[in-house]
Amino acid sequence: MRRKVGAAAAALIALSAIGQPALAADPSKDAAARVRAAEARLEEASRRMSRILREMSTIEAGVDQAARQKASAYIRLERATKEENTARARLNERAREAYKRGFLQSGHLVLGAREPQHVKFFGRYLSQAMESDSRVVREMEAAAGRLEEERETAEGLRRELLTSHQRLDELRDLAIAELQREQRFVEDARRELSRIEEERRRAQAVAAKKPPSPQVQARRAARQIILDEKLAALLAWYAPGSGDEPFMPARLRGTGVRQTVTTSWYGPGFDGRRASSGATYHQDQLTAASLILPFGTLLKVSFRGKAAVVVITDRGPYVEGRALDLSKGAADALGLRGVKQVDIEVLVPVESAPAFP
Repeated sequence: MRRKVGAAAAALIALSAIGQPALAADPSKDAAARVRAAEARLEEASRRMSRILREMSTIEAGVDQAARQKASAYIRLERATKEENTARARLNERAREAYKRGFLQSGHLVLGAREPQHVKFFGRYLSQAMESDSRVVREMEAAAGRLEEERETAEGLRRELLTSHQRLDELRDLAIAELQREQRFVEDARRELSRIEEERRRAQAVAAKKPPSPQVQARRAARQIILDEKLAALLAWYAPGSGDEPFMPARLRGTGVRQTVTTSWYGPGFDGRRASSGATYHQDQLTAASLILPFGTLLKVSFRGKAAVVVITDRGPYVEGRALDLSKGAADALGLRGVKQVDIEVLVPVESAPAFP
């Protein structure tokens, strides 16, 4: 049952690994993470700056509006004051006229009242006119008071908005400094990532120029033969390995560990070469490459009503956003061409199975 236990462990590992960033375990992973974090901080700082500028624009519009309201109140106050002064002057003039004609002396009609009815009528008219002028004066005084309050309110709002604008000026200066600091962080992180990647490329170039010793080559060749036999035995053991959905080989069962991932395929140019597991890559076998799934993981891949069970034997794909690289044989079984979204599920044997690797 060793194979069954190993596959179950692989399923648990896959459960925690699937969906994680597809990056190899090297220093560039941390550097790339720092670049992403710095870029995220820079984006957040840019959003804060945009919010501050929008608030400043709104406040500036409010200051302009308050200034216009204050100016309008000044103009209307001046007009109301003139109307009040005119009404007062008219009231004073009527009062002087009434005094001269004697209409204010205890009800006596004096100064040559030749026709009493005429004098009485004129007195009543003058009295009513004075009352009307007094009412206009009172109304003008009240209007002037209201306009003065309106002017003071507009001035208070303008001062308050200017104070808020000053605070936003300070926040804007801080945001600019933060934005510049985050930009420097991004640039430094990108330079560090470039340096690490350049060092890795140089190391890979040096390693590629230095061939392994004959002893190492012999050990690799011997192990490759053994792994090829193990892989062939495992593929034959659970055959058939593909079919129409719902599909499940009789000797395998699902674990419930499922994921939808972006998948590509590879074949020509790699056929016959040694895979990362040590076995030979044969493009017609039902195999796949993954950066995170353990070698020997059995994976059901479903695509548009077709399914194929593949064995993880290689590492890849080394393209951001892709999680799986199918062999040409697996892609043909699924009818998959190009880069597509597929559903995957980790499988385990229901009985003892050939071990790989």
